[in-house]
Amino acid sequence: MTRSAVVIGGASCVWDDLEQAKALGDYDLLIAINDAGAEYPGTVDYWITLHPETLPIWTKKRAENGYQPARQYVAHVGNTLETMRNPLFHVSFSVPYTWPGSSGLFACEIALKTLEVDRVVLCGVPMNADPHFFDDAPWTAVKGFWDAWPVAYPHIKDKVRSMSGRTQELLGAPSRAWLSGAE
Repeated sequence: MTRSAVVIGGASCVWDDLEQAKALGDYDLLIAINDAGAEYPGTVDYWITLHPETLPIWTKKRAENGYQPARQYVAHVGNTLETMRNPLFHVSFSVPYTWPGSSGLFACEIALKTLEVDRVVLCGVPMNADPHFFDDAPWTAVKGFWDAWPVAYPHIKDKVRSMSGRTQELLGAPSRAWLSGAE
């Protein structure tokens, strides 16, 4: 049986991407990245971030929005909360960050290596300079993160697809057949 996950990131296209991804089929897990976890009204199975110090702000906003807490919170080994004597927020678990290419690539790594997912669909992870859904400023930091994606490509090429942007150009778009494991 094929296990699948949909990952929601912070790009302005995230909600359109998610709607299109859901039209392809059902997913076993929903993984939220950073701010997307605060704004997604449904169940968040795993909330993954490279910025765990911001989780108290995001989880407060999610609660203020009237949404249930995420089931699990995940950060990287050596994150800022691990070094604090009395952290403001405890992550459920931490994993090594070996493909340093944004929280989106980190979510792929966790889904494939730790959660043993067979298919990952990226929504709102185009890896371009378009603004996030929560502001109008171009995401200029993308330049420093993109280089890791081609390095990770041999490890993710058969199991990850994207709904938009440069990640879709690199990995391809998902289809119903691919999502089900038939392709």
